[in-house]
Amino acid sequence: MKAEWHAPGSNIPFFFLVAVVSTIAITSTGAQVAPGYDKAGNSVSDLCGELRYNMGLTKIFESEADGILRQVQQNTAEAAAYKVAALAANSHSTKLGLTALAIRKQDILQSKLADAITTAGKKRTAVSALAARQARLITLRQLQLAKPVLGTVNHESNGDTYMKGSSTTGIKMDLTLQPTAASNCSTQNLDDNNGPKQSEISHATITKMKMLPDTAFEQPTINLQVGMKGSPSSGNANRYGKPGIALDGTDTCSTHCLGAAAALKTAADAAMQDQDLFAESGKRTACKTHNTNKQWYSISAEATLDAVCQASTANFEPSSLALTNDISALKQDAELAKLLLLLQGKNSKEALEKASKPEAVVLEFLGSSQQAFDEAFVKFATENEQTFNIGGTEIKGTFLKIVQSSDAGKVLAYLTSKNTQKATETTSKPIQEKPANDKCKAIEDKEKCNNKDGCELKDGECKAKEEDGAEGEQKKEEKCKGKLEDV
Repeated sequence: MKAEWHAPGSNIPFFFLVAVVSTIAITSTGAQVAPGYDKAGNSVSDLCGELRYNMGLTKIFESEADGILRQVQQNTAEAAAYKVAALAANSHSTKLGLTALAIRKQDILQSKLADAITTAGKKRTAVSALAARQARLITLRQLQLAKPVLGTVNHESNGDTYMKGSSTTGIKMDLTLQPTAASNCSTQNLDDNNGPKQSEISHATITKMKMLPDTAFEQPTINLQVGMKGSPSSGNANRYGKPGIALDGTDTCSTHCLGAAAALKTAADAAMQDQDLFAESGKRTACKTHNTNKQWYSISAEATLDAVCQASTANFEPSSLALTNDISALKQDAELAKLLLLLQGKNSKEALEKASKPEAVVLEFLGSSQQAFDEAFVKFATENEQTFNIGGTEIKGTFLKIVQSSDAGKVLAYLTSKNTQKATETTSKPIQEKPANDKCKAIEDKEKCNNKDGCELKDGECKAKEEDGAEGEQKKEEKCKGKLEDV
């Protein structure tokens, strides 16, 4: 027989309720984070905690800035690679397609470049501010004063250096400022259990930071007390081994003595403080305004808070700099269609209206299948290895690598020259239509103009079908793909 306890008036087993309540309690306790903080920031409780949090945040901002700048560099190189690849392509249709893609890539990059650089700059500024803060925290950790310690005294008389006149008596000793900490904070692994974890930082959600106040970095006041009794010069020199005081007895002054004592009057404030990042507490609105004219502002807590706020609110998606390689998206790109029309010399208002329905224009040059587009454009421009023999020197690499190398100028000049020569030869020769074109033009019934006869209906006329575009280019260049050299 199975025995179960039930909550009164309920069919739910008692042990099930206990388990659920316990789970809720444990989860709530473990996930309890004060409003305005991420999990890592909430756990900051001392100097070392702030240092670890700042170091983790620094690495995150560095990574975000680097990601943006890498994407800028990558897309700049891709636009250049497509431009050079267009010069190397054999098919006129593919040349137009590659050129249009290169221009479109450059247009997208140019339209977003200012925002990208500004965002990366704000994150770099935060990195610098946090690095300065870290240096101050480490120095404070190393030098923060716990107490002043007086050394053993030496008896001075008759002309000592700090008292003027004759027959003076004094004592001399070292004053050592003893630091609070014996070692540095644990920062080698920012995801260990020695404090806030970098993996638990989510700066896009925070409105506050826990920081030491600027007063924590101020020099403390040392209180110095001096006392005497009788005639100090008559004190027993053998008793002067007592730190801080010259006695004529073992522990107390009986007749003649001179002594001093030092102590901290005010210690640096080491209590962490909640600091708002935004003007409206608890809300990620405008960053809080700070007095930038105050002394030592650049190394103040306010400067760090402002830099972190500016970097945290500067949002930019690096992928927005790139033109997609998805043909289904490209065929909806009206700007790309407009570029393809302009590159054909179709610049009238009526001609450019075709760009409002870009699919037909784009697919005519880029091909209707993803595979054909990838082969004729993406791989040709960025993946396929090319070989050029220029001035007796062999240059190898993909167009993407070449445009980022010291050989970029030579290859660009070489291909530009070949294209110029071809253009000159074309204009100097009379245009002769192919016999196939004459045959197709002779077909008056448009219904009979079809692909099987090598003809196609284009612009209202029956013409010889051109093996152009992505599919045609793939066939034409199959034999010599990846091998372009000056014989």
